[in-house]
Amino acid sequence: FSRASNDGFFLVIEARDPRFTEVEARELLERTGGEHITIVHED
Repeated sequence: FSRASNDGFFLVIEARDPRFTEVEARELLERTGGEHITIVHED
């Protein structure tokens, strides 16, 4: 994550949408070639 701004990018998906599910978001990212997917939970 710390190198994202130097040699890559990162994508943020916020879970405020009532239709959001963590499982479906991960599956979508994996189906479309996502690698190194990390879930970050905020308090």
